[in-house]
Amino acid sequence: MAILERQASGIFRTRIFFAGEQRTLSLRTRDEKTARGLLKGIENAIWRLKTGNADLPAGANAWDWVTAGGKIAVKPTRGHTFSELVEHYRQSLPEGSKAASTRQSEDIHVRHLQRIMGKNLPLSRLNTEAVQDYVTKRSKQTWRGKRISGATVRKELRTLSVLWSYADALGWVSDKKPTRGVLVGRPHAKEPFRTLAEIKRLVKEVSADRLAELWEACFLDQKELKEFLAHCRERPTAPWFFPAVASCAYAGLRRSEWMRSRIEDWDFARSSLTVREKKRSHSNQGSTRVVEIHPQLKVIVQAYLRAHVGGSLLFVQEPDVAITMHQAVDRWKDVTRRTAWSGLKGYHVLRHSFCSNLAAAGVSPAIIDKWVGHQTIEQRERYRHLHPAERGGAIAKLKF
Repeated sequence: MAILERQASGIFRTRIFFAGEQRTLSLRTRDEKTARGLLKGIENAIWRLKTGNADLPAGANAWDWVTAGGKIAVKPTRGHTFSELVEHYRQSLPEGSKAASTRQSEDIHVRHLQRIMGKNLPLSRLNTEAVQDYVTKRSKQTWRGKRISGATVRKELRTLSVLWSYADALGWVSDKKPTRGVLVGRPHAKEPFRTLAEIKRLVKEVSADRLAELWEACFLDQKELKEFLAHCRERPTAPWFFPAVASCAYAGLRRSEWMRSRIEDWDFARSSLTVREKKRSHSNQGSTRVVEIHPQLKVIVQAYLRAHVGGSLLFVQEPDVAITMHQAVDRWKDVTRRTAWSGLKGYHVLRHSFCSNLAAAGVSPAIIDKWVGHQTIEQRERYRHLHPAERGGAIAKLKF
């Protein structure tokens, strides 16, 4: 506990109650906003220690650490390595603090960072020069015949930045983030969405790199969607698979969203589906959006529910045991392998299809954005060319 007081001189001070003791500390400022910011940092440091959300750095005095707002840089008794930081970070994460897909992505990024920079790289040598060298080497590598993109490298650097902030909180480092000032190649603009038929026509005309980008921008038109859903319905697989695929096609759900969907989220009486998001919020509770339930999706999910195994989660193989990402991916591959659909890049193609077909049908971009949770112009632009009002005819308005 800490109390803010203003002295006769106008300088703020705080009385701190911590570890059974009381001390008075001058905040050395007459500005109340600055003083309250410093006080907030002190209270946060006390809370983190009491709740076990922070470890006192080796060699640090608890009072010094708390009064510095948990930011005091304590020179370690020995040099910590990057691998030690990674292990400490992984063990410290509370259960459920990050989505499983986020944890997996971070693990992948860490493997690349360790492979190129070295597991035992001392944190004292993890500087801007070392990170720029990593970017240079990583950008020259390929995966499945395609050069690693600047967007991928940026994601890896964001993970490194998270780890560095954690090391800073531990007092293991004192320098600025090594990712600051690092130059990364600019990512290519993403392809506009194209139908499966359009992409198949281009197969023999483009390079492997270009083809991979086209497949990532594939969507199924309504005729193709009907055929694909019929294919998924007919293939023998887990009972949850077809209704999960249908929820992507008819409601634009992401894979992670249908995996965490609960029965209570589906209000069939009002034809309203509450989608539990993670993309737009980093809070523990996440955020939600509401999508209208398509009549056909209502029939599919209600039929699935009649044989549901129990529990509150909708898509499961046993009560309240969520489908894992690996199970979801494996089922998709099983159903599409060696078929006309084998080039499709997972469940997300159905979300692309949801947006693109609504756009082609003339649905307002504002409504589409509301249903799928789009936030940026870049996301919207990829299917804007499909809107009837923005296709043929407009150019003819030029009169000369």
